[in-house]
Amino acid sequence: MAWKIKESSHILTLVVNRGQDIPRLRSKIKLLAATLGFRRLAIVQLAVAASEGGRLLLNMFGGGKVRSSIIAFTEPDSAGGLELVFAGNRGCLRLSEEQKACPRDFKLEEIEPVPGFKKVLDSITVKGGDYGQPLRLYGLKKSRLTWEELQKKSSGIKDQLFADTEESYLENLRAKHAEVVKLLQEKSVRNIELDRINNDLLQLNRELESLANEKTIAEMALKIADQVRNPASVIGGLAKLLARKLPELGEREAEKLNAIIEQAYKLEAIVKNFEELADRQNRYFVEEDLSEIIKEAINSCSVIKEKTIKIDLQLPAESLTVKANRSIIKIALLHILRNSCEASNPGSKIVVELTRHEGQPVIRVADRGRNIPAKIMNKLFTSQTLNEKYAKGLSLVIVKQIMVEHQGDIEIKNRKGGGVEATLTFPVRWRESM
Repeated sequence: MAWKIKESSHILTLVVNRGQDIPRLRSKIKLLAATLGFRRLAIVQLAVAASEGGRLLLNMFGGGKVRSSIIAFTEPDSAGGLELVFAGNRGCLRLSEEQKACPRDFKLEEIEPVPGFKKVLDSITVKGGDYGQPLRLYGLKKSRLTWEELQKKSSGIKDQLFADTEESYLENLRAKHAEVVKLLQEKSVRNIELDRINNDLLQLNRELESLANEKTIAEMALKIADQVRNPASVIGGLAKLLARKLPELGEREAEKLNAIIEQAYKLEAIVKNFEELADRQNRYFVEEDLSEIIKEAINSCSVIKEKTIKIDLQLPAESLTVKANRSIIKIALLHILRNSCEASNPGSKIVVELTRHEGQPVIRVADRGRNIPAKIMNKLFTSQTLNEKYAKGLSLVIVKQIMVEHQGDIEIKNRKGGGVEATLTFPVRWRESM
């Protein structure tokens, strides 16, 4: 039977963040069930469910909270019972000591103690708990007492649950503190989103400034200037994202939005610098070690640390050099690394390999994130590609131009089983005239 709740009244919330919390959780739920008039077998079942659920939170979800409430069921009208809600702090961390993280396709309903809950509780509902989603597990147990009888008992329940005032105060303080932190985190989402958008623009401007100040990219400058001549296309895409997520802007958000607008003006000035730079055709390409450039790019990519990405770096024993502009190639590689990290789950692995293919130096960056749809793949290297799920703004346009300027090429393709592989290919011999 699918039990549905008509009314509920919160009784107790217990925090589970360490092993010592499990015995206390078990004893409190056992005492609560006894006070509410549950039969002896039901008391044992609820105590076992509480302790096993607490271990589940601690071992797989970084801890969490167990919330208990007396409830009234919709059918029959007089029926009452107890609800236990197990709320994890974060998404699944692991299935066992041997595994560092849960596989993406695992089903929590099939993993103990969840199947066992179905044997001792009248109803369970699992929400989230998969890769990256916080757990919410709802368990219901019908009492022999009615809703009205449970309400009468509830007034004296907390006095029995907490034998001394100090324990009662500290336990509830921990629960309330967690609730306040959650509320503050939710309210800070809007500011975090604005900061992220503004940082993306700042990063783009820094990289474009670096390009503009390099005399080595004279020919590429005119091509890029033509593609970013109207920076409103970039700002417009970000502004639409901002409007969708933040329909109402406060004073702080408005200040950050003004900062974004200033970056747009700066972007226009950079385009003019590109056009002036196109008049100068001096080139300064020198022999550079690709292994050293790759290491510098990895160390400079902040997203790797933020998402705890593991880099599987595969470099040849011998030095592999090409004629290139060191800082410009580093920018291209940074774009590729950033996109791979953004598409990957926290803790994932990205392979970065430097090798030769048919004599040509090749840098390969492969992740296990999501595949790119065919309709997006066909437009990755055009200025119209502004889909932030697969490429950050004009990043791949810039990478393509950089590789052309270095007489090389870039290829992006999906990997079987999920993920994307980017291949940067350099020429065997440098052509002095292009």
